[in-house]
Amino acid sequence: MESTASNVEGSRLTRPLYEDTAAQLRERAHDLDPGDRLGSEAELVQEFKVARGTLRKALEMLEREGLIWPAQGKGWFVQRHDPVRWMASWPERNPDPKVTPNDAWSRCVRAQRREPTEVQRLEVAVAQPRVAERLKLGDDAYVVGRLRVQHVDGVPYRRNDTWYPKDLVEGTPIALPGDITPGAFAVLDELGRGWRPPGLDEKVARAATMEEAALFRIAPGEPMMETIRTRFDADRQPVAVSIIVVPGSRTIDVYEVVDSDDESTDTDPDR
Repeated sequence: MESTASNVEGSRLTRPLYEDTAAQLRERAHDLDPGDRLGSEAELVQEFKVARGTLRKALEMLEREGLIWPAQGKGWFVQRHDPVRWMASWPERNPDPKVTPNDAWSRCVRAQRREPTEVQRLEVAVAQPRVAERLKLGDDAYVVGRLRVQHVDGVPYRRNDTWYPKDLVEGTPIALPGDITPGAFAVLDELGRGWRPPGLDEKVARAATMEEAALFRIAPGEPMMETIRTRFDADRQPVAVSIIVVPGSRTIDVYEVVDSDDESTDTDPDR
């Protein structure tokens, strides 16, 4: 028994200091409410009497666990687990040139008294197989991507990558950096290819990749919801594919289920 006790005590003595600090911070975070402020680096260094480098390792450890997150200039906060209730079928069933799907998402977030922001970039690349298949493109065909990371209250909530055939949108605002004016639907409509309902959603639940864990500040392997949304024009030809990825704990996707006599909406797998 004495040998066992000595081994335990020895393991405590040899454990890195940042792990001890992380354990104390973890206990503190569990005593706070979601969204509460844990403190700034300067405040925590002074309180725990450790070097800044040691503290940062401890904070990064808890961030990887999905327990805390940093807000620039404000300090560290306990992670909130408040899902956004997203009316996923609204912009698809009611396409409006003045309201893009991303505008609709932002409105939905604001209606829940929360603040949406996003970081976006433009990319031109060879279509990945699952995008090429849904857009009915040949091998080595190029697509234009509008890639967005959408935040809620400063926290990365979902990634929304929308891909368009390059041959279709080249020379339009969709293929240029910055916001799309007057909106993707309006641009496609001017080309005679505006999307019309119904679209097609394919959903899968899977584990987060290491890249996604870092992006969303969650633990590797946390459940994710991935949606592949294909939009079609009036002739039922695909014009855009969106790949939307969000941690499962951060979204409630709401769909309206409607009856239709239109055979094009039939998704019976046996047909």
